[in-house]
Amino acid sequence: MRFLLPFLFSLLFVHAEEEPEKRLIGKSDEISLTDKVVVIPIGQKDLINKQAFRFWNRTIDRAVEEKARGIVIELDTPGGLAFDTREIVTDKFAKLEMPLISWVKEEALSAGALIAFSTDRIYMAEGTTIGSAGLINGTGQEIEKVTRAKLESAFEASFRPVVKKKGHRLDVLQAMMFVDEDNERTFGSVTVRKGGLLNLTASEAVEMDQGKPLLAAGIANSLDEVLKAEKLEGAEIIRPEPTGFESFAW
Repeated sequence: MRFLLPFLFSLLFVHAEEEPEKRLIGKSDEISLTDKVVVIPIGQKDLINKQAFRFWNRTIDRAVEEKARGIVIELDTPGGLAFDTREIVTDKFAKLEMPLISWVKEEALSAGALIAFSTDRIYMAEGTTIGSAGLINGTGQEIEKVTRAKLESAFEASFRPVVKKKGHRLDVLQAMMFVDEDNERTFGSVTVRKGGLLNLTASEAVEMDQGKPLLAAGIANSLDEVLKAEKLEGAEIIRPEPTGFESFAW
């Protein structure tokens, strides 16, 4: 037995030397993002999954390191974790120098709307909606008044510089996030009732208001149309996949 154990260890060592890349747990097999358009889908349940945020953070870091041409966030979400969303917006999206585009494929509600506001330009497919970004607790119930005021103030402070940098209208985001019990609010052809939150359809979001589109840069019914509008047509598209361990954790 004392001769067998060293022999086994020597075999393991030789095998590891022959295939060192496999010790990187699958990451060495990932396709390079260099000069590609990276598409990050955010689906119905993704924004309630902390592992999704970890994967997106790693993907964004890779896109920057490997010099991707740009990132498109493909949105079809009713919302999710507010604090995790704020963190990825302020830590990653707000600091990106490459083009960061959002495409509302189906809906971008709640935290999905916050993500859209953190991108350079927003495109929406016909019939889609964006808005209803008011804060609620984990059970969906109303938050106590003082606590709500504190949270809303903190979130607004976090998003103000991001919205300004990206060139979107802060008052539009505020109308999606905050209820006004006393006044109606009007944005283009849309009036928000007292006590309501703003939601915009695609056709409403592209209406001209104060000399510029209310929110969205244009209507796009496919990813190809988004890329054409951004002068990225012909670019290779890649949708990064989680590694085996990331998929298991997901």
